[in-house]
Amino acid sequence: MNKKSLALALTCVLVCVVGRKPTGAEEPRDVSLVQLIANPDSFDGRPIRVVGYLTIEFENTELYLHREDAEQALYKNGVWADLGRAETKKYSTMNKKYVVVEGVFDSKQLGHMGSTSGTIAKIHRLEVWPTNLSDRRPTP
Repeated sequence: MNKKSLALALTCVLVCVVGRKPTGAEEPRDVSLVQLIANPDSFDGRPIRVVGYLTIEFENTELYLHREDAEQALYKNGVWADLGRAETKKYSTMNKKYVVVEGVFDSKQLGHMGSTSGTIAKIHRLEVWPTNLSDRRPTP
């Protein structure tokens, strides 16, 4: 292999390696709560984007499948939303609304007293899910 070919090959390798996104910058995967609950290990440690009914209450900050699940305390039909204490007040206007959440799923953390089906941690996006059908696009 001559010097030009070697230089070209090394350049290609560097472009491929440097041009890749770091693991932490992986795009969130659109999933449903049903998928998270049924196959938690498939999403463990992965960035996800999901829509659900949010409750922000003492010992019950959770994203549920449906409003009725929250009203009936069907904890296993939801996942813990790890907002952190400081963020809880910031997001209080989203309590009891359908929201889109982006964060990292943790299948091992089961919320308050192990009552939920996992946790969404490292939340970096939390927005009210639009009621207008034409505005419903989960990607930013």
